[in-house]
Amino acid sequence: AHGHASTDKMYRKRDANWMEWSEVQETRMAAIEAYESAKGVKQRMTALTDVLVLCALTLLPPDRVGVIRLLKHGYTLKWEPDEAGGDQDDGGYYIDLTDRSARHKTTRFYGPACTKLPRLFCKYIQIFIASQNEGAVYDFEQDEPEGYLFATRDGRAHGVSAWTKLVKSVFKRHSPCGLAPAPKLLRSIFITWL
Repeated sequence: AHGHASTDKMYRKRDANWMEWSEVQETRMAAIEAYESAKGVKQRMTALTDVLVLCALTLLPPDRVGVIRLLKHGYTLKWEPDEAGGDQDDGGYYIDLTDRSARHKTTRFYGPACTKLPRLFCKYIQIFIASQNEGAVYDFEQDEPEGYLFATRDGRAHGVSAWTKLVKSVFKRHSPCGLAPAPKLLRSIFITWL
């Protein structure tokens, strides 16, 4: 009886928003196309935010929800210039979970970590920062961006449920199959793909 119960669990219905990993990648590419064809400042910023969300969740193995949701410039999201000593703009971003105060559940088990972000993700982070600074330059502005990468209108980090809602709405907008997986489901999709 126990053997049959275990086998039955393997065949139970999957989540209605389950996607194949290839469909997840197609969703990101569709969002990039939407960004490139967007007109107007507001539409471009919305489309760019969609691209950032999808890059964060699809270009590298989806991390725990809190790590991505709480990416903060200069704290957990850091810029490192290229080691070749070239232009200051050459380099890349990385997720820094080495500081004790930035530690997340994952680092308690596996230790401190630094994860270099893919170039495509870095490209859109830089575009996002430049777009935020566009139009107004003040003497008191800092060279380094501040705050959360994925911030609410008042500059705070999204709460867990608000972040899940945001991710699902981004997927719903760009998914070729109209599905809206939650961040936690994306981790399962990726692991199954492996």
